[in-house]
Amino acid sequence: MKSYTLIILFLSIVASCDGIEDEVFNQDDIISIQLLNVDGDSLRGEITGNGESIIKVIATIPANADEQFRTVKFKTSAGTFTGITADASIQQVNVEGIAEANLRVPLTNNDLTIYVSAEIGSGGELYVADTEFNVKKIDQVISVELLSLDGSTIVSNIPADGETLVLVKSSLLVNTTTLNQITLETTHGNFIGAPGEKTMTPDADGVVSTQFKMPNTVDPITIKASTGSDPIYISELTFQPIRSYPKYIFIEPEKLTMNLKESNAIKVFLRRDIGEVTQGLPVAFKAFQILNDANVISVGRFTGVQNSKSDAEGNVSVTFHADTGDINTASNIIILVETLTGEGLDTLRNSIEINVIN
Repeated sequence: MKSYTLIILFLSIVASCDGIEDEVFNQDDIISIQLLNVDGDSLRGEITGNGESIIKVIATIPANADEQFRTVKFKTSAGTFTGITADASIQQVNVEGIAEANLRVPLTNNDLTIYVSAEIGSGGELYVADTEFNVKKIDQVISVELLSLDGSTIVSNIPADGETLVLVKSSLLVNTTTLNQITLETTHGNFIGAPGEKTMTPDADGVVSTQFKMPNTVDPITIKASTGSDPIYISELTFQPIRSYPKYIFIEPEKLTMNLKESNAIKVFLRRDIGEVTQGLPVAFKAFQILNDANVISVGRFTGVQNSKSDAEGNVSVTFHADTGDINTASNIIILVETLTGEGLDTLRNSIEINVIN
């Protein structure tokens, strides 16, 4: 009697002995599939692909189906079946002929349609029900922000002084175990303990943070936080540091006494109390004499002034030449060096005197 019952239940077409069709069974009479949300209501509309939402997949077969048809195999085109069994996609129906599987939607940055099916039997007696639902892409998976070292909001401009430290914080905005690393990269400056890239494991809240040392250049700085592998989810921020100006000028000539045929290398050192001077700060050079009648006369010439900007160490080098024929050996030559200071609105000066002989 059991085998006869199976034929009636699971053949889509039952034929009489004389080959005349007696009765047609719909697919839903054999196995049906339904999608529910976590509250047990029918799934309607789109669901966000956040990698954590759960959809209940319900398969129903006749309650008196034979044992070989009471194992349901669930399949999906995307996402993962989750549960306490080793293979959560395989479930046994209960006495009412119902099997249930939990499908975790994938994390996705693209809109997609997910196809879900439930099947019973095998070979020539394989019966399948399927359905589909739409998943919309998630807008943001990861964030990155720049903070003060105490974690508070930065309220002032950040100097490009090669010394100032700030905090880079990156957070996962979704709760998924598939994202277990965050990589930070920068176009300029350095993360403490790493040159231009640093990979870290998020804490229980999905957060990583690290100190970042400012460079001494004023190029825009882009910091990128990324997670995942296929695809990779990215968040970026770009900010512009301000110039770090010197507080002191030190001048070091190659010689303090020179004759009219010699050249004299002049080195200038721009310094601060804390940090470095921003690279590329223009420095102006002048050479003059003050004669007995108090006249100020420009004398000599400089070479290298077309590139007289501070280097990575805050230094500038030029060469002074006394071969211009306009120098009075009775008076010292004053070498004046000027650049900007403070917030770039004031002028910083220093000078030295060079004795010139025939």
